[in-house]
Parts: sequence; C-alpha cells; structure tokens
Amino acid sequence: MHPFKGNMDTARLEETIEREGAKRIPLVMLTVTNNSGGGQPVSMENIRSGESICKKHGIPLYIDACRFARKCLLHKIREPGYEKINSREIAREIFSHADGCTMSAEKKTQWRYRGFLCTNDDTLAQQQRIC
Repeated sequence: MHPFKGNMDTARLEETIEREGAKRIPLVMLTVTNNSGGGQPVSMENIRSGESICKKHGIPLYIDACRFARKCLLHKIREPGYEKINSREIAREIFSHADGCTMSAEKKTQWRYRGFLCTNDDTLAQQQRIC
C-alpha cells in the first residue's frame, strides 16, 4: 500500500486551470487528510507541488486543517526523513506552503465559534474579521 493515497491529482489540477482559466478559480483547497479516502494523508511533496502550481497561476492555496495533528503523526510514521522531526515542525512546514487555512471546529462545542479562517492576505483578513 502506498503510504500517501490521499495525494491531490496535480496533473488534473493543471488541466482544470488550463481549461477554466486561473481568473475563474478563486482558490485551491487542499485537505491534508482525505476523509473520503479513508483519512489518508497527502505527502509533503504533494503539498509542495500544489503550492508550485498555484503560485505559477496566481491562485491562492488554502489548507483544510481539520485533523492536521493526525496528519503530522502520519508524516512521522510514513514519510522518509520526518521520523525524528517533531509534530510542531511538521505542522509549520505544511502551513508554510499555503496562503491560508480553514478549520471546522464543529465538534468543539465549548468554542464560541464553530471554525476559523486564517489567511496571509491582510485585505481578506479585514473583510472576514468578526467583531
């Protein structure tokens, strides 16, 4: 079994951007653990590839950060070179390749809000700010 069955199909992403045009695609959302694929993680190489494609076309890459801690653990176990890297550093690397992230916190009922949006775009952050 390949350890990263949740990888994004980057060839299909390129084809879609070429067919639809980058101006028609507001962002690319990458789920770091593919729930529809049984919670399989994406590889760091796949994240970097997605980032490269998005940057080439001027499209923001966002991470669906649900279960990102599990993703970090799976990297330690499955991805060569990450065995001795702590989960915090793995998380930093994952998010360093993105323009932002979202996270549903629906199951965290003690939270006032049921999720969040993080972005490195100041204008977008101000538009989305909850007061």
